[in-house]
Amino acid sequence: MLPEKVFRIRSTSTGKCLQRWDHGYRLIHCAAATWLHRGNMIPKAFPHPAALSRLVAPREQEAKETNCGGHHVSGGCDACPQGHGAEWCNADCQWVFAVCLSRAEASQVDAQEPETCCSGVREWNSLDCWAELTGHGPGTALCDITGRSTSQQFMFDDDGHIWHSSGECLGINGGKLKKGQCATAEKWEMVDSFEPFETKAYKEAVVKYGLTADMPDH
Repeated sequence: MLPEKVFRIRSTSTGKCLQRWDHGYRLIHCAAATWLHRGNMIPKAFPHPAALSRLVAPREQEAKETNCGGHHVSGGCDACPQGHGAEWCNADCQWVFAVCLSRAEASQVDAQEPETCCSGVREWNSLDCWAELTGHGPGTALCDITGRSTSQQFMFDDDGHIWHSSGECLGINGGKLKKGQCATAEKWEMVDSFEPFETKAYKEAVVKYGLTADMPDH
């Protein structure tokens, strides 16, 4: 997937940006920060950013027994994951980004179109994407361009928070990266953005040769 734009990610409170450091990231002056872009395809039932706050809002617990797939619980689909995420949210329930919902609730979520861009963050000119959100910020792994790897699902909401599929957001504590509750998390912004050469070249070729997005590649 060609990046629409390449950018650096800057903390609004410190003015510093994210730089790749070993298998994670650190805050540094933006001139030395890592170039990033949005990557990986949208999986099924991946919500629009505007739906995030509603997804994680407290819901009334259900008294009836719920089939989670490999186990049963009382208390509704919220009780299914028990720290195991999407793997423990099946049968009567469906994992939607950071939350285990009933099938009925999941069908009401305003979802983005599958197999379009983007459900994660990728380093420019690299095969590495953000993966997991640890106590020291995002880690890295080889990109799963299908978007199905929940560990690589990150989303910017309309307020500048960076959400992970775990339901937590990227934050800062004492000048270092951390994870924490999204309601009080750091706000971030994309800066110094530009359209990369490879994207410009592709767009020019589409016009020059009359190509279309659905044209076969063979």
